[in-house]
Amino acid sequence: MSISHELKIRLIQSSIINEDTRTRVHRGISWLKASENESLSDDLRFMCLWTSFNACYASLLEEIYKDERGKMWEFLSKLIDHDKHNSISQCLWEDCFEQAEDIIDNPYLFRDFWQTVHGDDTEWEFNFEQSIQKAKHCKEQRNILLYCMTVIERVYILRNQLTHGGSTHGGKMNRQQLQQCLLIMNQFVPIIMNIIIQNPDVDWGLLMYPPL
Repeated sequence: MSISHELKIRLIQSSIINEDTRTRVHRGISWLKASENESLSDDLRFMCLWTSFNACYASLLEEIYKDERGKMWEFLSKLIDHDKHNSISQCLWEDCFEQAEDIIDNPYLFRDFWQTVHGDDTEWEFNFEQSIQKAKHCKEQRNILLYCMTVIERVYILRNQLTHGGSTHGGKMNRQQLQQCLLIMNQFVPIIMNIIIQNPDVDWGLLMYPPL
């Protein structure tokens, strides 16, 4: 049985009353199911997984123009607060720790690097090293929220490259980081939906683009 099918059953059997929450998870599962299609390229599988993630955290039409980082921070903070089984820590510090560390150490997944490439005057190397050290400190201090946010910010750069046409479909470049991000998101996204299902009384925000 596929992970998406398992989640669908759990959603049906859950005690979630809030229709916005139920629709949010339903949409996430639909995109997770799309990512399980083995005929898809890794590029498209990754984009399906990111869309599944996006379906889980996007909320409230008036927040469309709110800083994306702020929206993800608020969502991840609430998610971790309700992660009763420490599934996110298990994912990033155990199951996918090697991949998480590799993408944190990858300058091509660091925003300031690309700003420098286009001529902006930023001290990207200093900022990059600071970011790596902060992530290591988070691991030592067991600060899963800041560590998770660092990982997601790196993955978000790859998301931008693919979504905005900054990468060739099936190209030879960025394949290593794509594989690493794909592996992380493949485990991380189902965990997100499991946490939401396991906390039926939590308000995850008003649904963006509700069915009418």
